[in-house]
Amino acid sequence: MHDSSLLSGPMSRRAVLGAGAAVAGTFMVGGCAPEKRVAPKVTSQALRVWRYGSLSELAEDSTAIVVVKVTGDRWRTGPYSDSKHRLVTVTLTRLISGELSVGSDQGTEFLVYDAVGTDVEGDPALATGWSFVMFLQPMAYGVNDPHPDGAYVQIGGPSGAFAEVEDGVFYRIDEEAPGLPARVPLADIKSLQAGKAEEQVLAEGAAGQRGMGDR
Repeated sequence: MHDSSLLSGPMSRRAVLGAGAAVAGTFMVGGCAPEKRVAPKVTSQALRVWRYGSLSELAEDSTAIVVVKVTGDRWRTGPYSDSKHRLVTVTLTRLISGELSVGSDQGTEFLVYDAVGTDVEGDPALATGWSFVMFLQPMAYGVNDPHPDGAYVQIGGPSGAFAEVEDGVFYRIDEEAPGLPARVPLADIKSLQAGKAEEQVLAEGAAGQRGMGDR
């Protein structure tokens, strides 16, 4: 089995650009405006088998709507195959709605199954150091068969994650979901209510996770 410790791989091109933009935002050189941070963009995704058309639809299928910061990743072999999947470690900034059995306090760390994949540059879209609004469910392989590490998953693949580009403003990363807003303030997301309970989702198993994708 692959070592499940956090990996510290090379920084992605987008992360480098983001870091440069952050420095530019602090020190403006020669009177030039700072470079705008660029959100990841996902244009093709094998894990998207259900296309969500609105934030309310995402909320309806979610057990938790959260703001999290990605702090690392690890690779794990699945329980029913030899293929490996990426898990991202996230730190909870805010539980907007719903429940998290791992804990709802700010600073709680937990794992999220990466159902987003890479962006158009080939880098992980859920990159370390970025904050996201995520629409989550417990990851399940079958009825009452949760992920061995208790991981959650973004419903709808890339549709279920919005990247924070401006302070308190989140951008859609799914380029193939035109029904979702391209830009949404946190205040608008706060009005949403998660529609499912974790117990319900686990009882339904993978068949109930219409937005989760290829499991």
